Amino acid sequence: MAAVTDGDKWLRRFRPAAGTGPRLVCFPHAGGAASFYRGVAKRLAPAAEVLAVQYPGRQDRLSEPMIPDVQGMAERVAEILASTFDEPPALFGHSMGASVAFETARLLDKQGLGVSAVIVSGRRAPRSPLAHRPVGNDKELIAAAKALGGPGPEVLDHPEIAELVLPALRNDWHAAATYTYREGPDLTCPLVALSGDADPAVDLGQLDRWAEHTTGPYTRHVYPGDHFYLAEPEVEAEICRVLAETLTAAGR
Repeated sequence: MAAVTDGDKWLRRFRPAAGTGPRLVCFPHAGGAASFYRGVAKRLAPAAEVLAVQYPGRQDRLSEPMIPDVQGMAERVAEILASTFDEPPALFGHSMGASVAFETARLLDKQGLGVSAVIVSGRRAPRSPLAHRPVGNDKELIAAAKALGGPGPEVLDHPEIAELVLPALRNDWHAAATYTYREGPDLTCPLVALSGDADPAVDLGQLDRWAEHTTGPYTRHVYPGDHFYLAEPEVEAEICRVLAETLTAAGR
């Protein structure tokens, strides 16, 4: 039996890689897991290879210690990607995952691998005040998570499931709420920002401040829905069209 590598732990492939197409690395939201991007992988295959990050402390990594801050997550993912790839990947992150993707891109630039594009979703730009606020207890955490809408929060009403889900959500919510942007070199790649038009955590002014963080082209797309607008099948299909166009343009 082949040994399990760090790359195997951190990166999930839900569809076989074609071997010649662009690579897109996807970063989940707070409390989320790699499986959130299974639909994206299905829609983009086989033209693009989609890999989803699996943070420790959830699903098949439940017994592993969690990383309590965005920068620590980014450092670990950047290390994995730099040792795995020889061509710049594109990065896509939703909510907390947008911050992790952005910081990972900055690290990959420093390390010389670089990134071909960064796509951020459902997250205010790094210089904007954060929407995630620290919470004092699990009751407040559950209420804050439910306020963002989307599928899934109702499982927190079931004690047996909540016992499994809450530790990762608690860890990641703290990481998202305490993220601090450190001034440094801008990205040079294309940056695409996505949002739902009824997202209580992001308004368009805050979203467009992402343009400050790259010297490359900036575009934004707004869709109907709340913070988890991208979980709707029709919206997911449209987002995947944008992702495919971004990957194609970045590869020229």
